[in-house]
Amino acid sequence: MKPLYLGILVLTALCPAIFAGHKNIRLYRYWQSMLKAILIPSILFWIWDSAATARGHWGFNPDYILGIHILNLPLEEYLFFLVIGFVSIFTYEVVKGRLRVASPPPARGTGAPCASATPSGPRKVPYGDSMKPRAGTAPETPGKPGASFAVKSAVKVKP
Repeated sequence: MKPLYLGILVLTALCPAIFAGHKNIRLYRYWQSMLKAILIPSILFWIWDSAATARGHWGFNPDYILGIHILNLPLEEYLFFLVIGFVSIFTYEVVKGRLRVASPPPARGTGAPCASATPSGPRKVPYGDSMKPRAGTAPETPGKPGASFAVKSAVKVKP
């Protein structure tokens, strides 16, 4: 009996658990919502995992778990879903916080400038207008200049 599975779970949760209280993250202030967000999916996965294990779809190597079983699942499997839920929420909050630092793009269709990758610097590009055909022109069929796209129908309509 080696606690390898438990060790991996502890290492997975260690860094997020330490930094969850960081002043820019402060994940613990939402502990009630976080608890619901972790427990509800975990309970569903525990039921599913227990049923799949009972049917023999998969199992757990006794050499790498503690040997404590609850409803035919090892303790580490219960902890797995709790740890992964916590680490997922932590990762989401960190990424969301990093994205909040960047300024949001302007709304589409406002004609607000955007930066381009040209050496001369940013240029103004109206959002939503770059794909519109110019007035008086029709989109062309590839290989047939001047011809417009036509929708083929299985039903013939008499004029």
